[in-house]
Amino acid sequence: MKKSEVRNVYVLTDLLILALVLTAGCVMLPFGPEWRAIGIVIIACGLCICPFFRHGYKIQGINGVFHVQDIPVSRENKDAIMSFLHDQASTLKIGSHIQGGAVVSIYTRKGREEIYAQYYDYVKVLAGEHLPVVQITPQKRDELLKLKPKTGK
Repeated sequence: MKKSEVRNVYVLTDLLILALVLTAGCVMLPFGPEWRAIGIVIIACGLCICPFFRHGYKIQGINGVFHVQDIPVSRENKDAIMSFLHDQASTLKIGSHIQGGAVVSIYTRKGREEIYAQYYDYVKVLAGEHLPVVQITPQKRDELLKLKPKTGK
């Protein structure tokens, strides 16, 4: 089973939020038994979310912490997306806008124009197969972001 090149890491805001939750629980401990029970529950919740509350991403072999934007796409468009990511196609031509089965993750660093992308097929990822992370240009990022579904009312 091949390991992914990308892993979750803590960012400063994650650590601050976790510290605030744990501090809020600890502040309630010296007060009456009812407050102590609430404090213990808050501390327990804070400790339970610690391993999962990570919003940064680290790419193997590249320095820095990245943020991700996920774009749901159809698995039928894999060949078009892969050729676009690997500079074999200059434009992204996707015939079907039906979304599902796969995602394109775009990794960006704050204050830098380092942009990376990775295609994930859910079935293949569950089987342990990860496609490589590739560096892309800001123009390619913008074209990929056009695929992102519009959310709003």
